[in-house]
Amino acid sequence: MRKLLVCLLSLPLALVAQDINGKWAGEIKHGGDSKKAAITVSLEFSTTAGVVSGKGIENKGAKPDKLKILNLKITGQTVVFETSRKTKDGTEVIEWAGTIKGSEMSLKSPKKKNPLLMTLKKS
Repeated sequence: MRKLLVCLLSLPLALVAQDINGKWAGEIKHGGDSKKAAITVSLEFSTTAGVVSGKGIENKGAKPDKLKILNLKITGQTVVFETSRKTKDGTEVIEWAGTIKGSEMSLKSPKKKNPLLMTLKKS
């Protein structure tokens, strides 16, 4: 009976959030423009004292851009966050929303006219 109670109490924790910790690699594609080259990207997430944070690198040329992960929220399989990077004109922030299914993450930038699509695999 005690084992059953422990199993039932821990079940909601398993349903709350997917494990995003670790390194993820993949690419960003321009949803409405197949002529633009895909951008390779790698993201790394970690949890410290219950707070998930992240960083990443976006490779689209000779010099990779460093990314900061901001405002990360995970509910079940749904993940939402922003990436921030410095540009010559200031700071660019892109919102991402999508799902985590096992070792795969599929994301879309919901507020762009030509949405960006990011697909990542946990490495």
